[in-house]
Amino acid sequence: MKKAVKWLLLIIPPLVFLWAWHHFSASSDLADWYAVHISRPVRDAAGAFCALFPFSLMELMYILLGLGLIIFLARTIYLAAKRRIRLGGIAERFCALLLAAAYIVTGFLAVFSVDYRAPGFVQRSGFHKEEMSAQALFSAAEFFVTRAMEYADRVPRDEDGLFCEAPSEYLSRSGAIYQELGRRFGLLAAESRTPKQMLFFSDIMTAMGFTGVYFPFLGESNVNVRCPAAFIPATAAHELAHQRGITSEEEANFLGVTAAVLSGDDTYAYSGYLSGALYLMNAVYGQSPEKWRQLRSTFRGGFLADWEYNSDFWPQKRSTVTEASEKAYDTYLKASGDGRGMLSYGACVDLIVSYYLQGGYDG
Repeated sequence: MKKAVKWLLLIIPPLVFLWAWHHFSASSDLADWYAVHISRPVRDAAGAFCALFPFSLMELMYILLGLGLIIFLARTIYLAAKRRIRLGGIAERFCALLLAAAYIVTGFLAVFSVDYRAPGFVQRSGFHKEEMSAQALFSAAEFFVTRAMEYADRVPRDEDGLFCEAPSEYLSRSGAIYQELGRRFGLLAAESRTPKQMLFFSDIMTAMGFTGVYFPFLGESNVNVRCPAAFIPATAAHELAHQRGITSEEEANFLGVTAAVLSGDDTYAYSGYLSGALYLMNAVYGQSPEKWRQLRSTFRGGFLADWEYNSDFWPQKRSTVTEASEKAYDTYLKASGDGRGMLSYGACVDLIVSYYLQGGYDG
């Protein structure tokens, strides 16, 4: 009887969290109140704590959780083999494991998932989306390609002509890259906490097809440093958008590209123009392969070297792990309220073209 009461008491908190998530995420106004007063302040406080450490606490947490799980399973197998616990004891231990997983999931819902239902950057800032024509798309793509080729000559390169500035150097300057965008959009005027390099999980992230991750439990941004180097600064800018309460991948991509371009830092500006050019060129190809080939024929110099390296890199790394992780993340995004799933990453094109038409990149 005591055990039954204990399990009941332990199960109640996740159920309450699930009810609260459903309640607050059902209304945009409630989700906004929750995000502004609860989830974002909690993540911001956690991020301030994590900023005290030069290494990724996310990686440390995953390593400790992994070791803990291995020890738990090994001990369960050992006790079962020695007949020190019977079937009921084994079942109880695995119920405890499932309960721990439930606490982790509900904790994630509590600190981040509700934010997907709250108004995003476009609604909160009053950003105006322009009607995007095929000509406007091509013009924006040409602009980004031209600027990327100009900035390609301003960044360090190795003997193969590829971008080669050390991540530690430009990440140390990341605190300033949102200053201009913060002046233009007040809601983005917040302290930037330096994204951490993933020293142990970068190869895993590459296999999964991801270049960075914002870890909401700790309010910590992490970047994959085992992928094409020229794109990492823009990835860091993307993760800093999540630090500012931007959950939408579409908006985080737009803001990452735009903050990098307007940063006044040649490394970030180059990476921003390069990343923007990639999104825009993909959209151009969907509209007109002929226009894509026409613009592709103008690529030159370091920009061309970085572009071709990136184009060759990801297909070589693609595997069933990549497909499975993309499918899982696509499902997660859709379940969180973004019906486009993984397609939301490329949806930033509308915002980039709109800001281009408004003259946002001229300054």
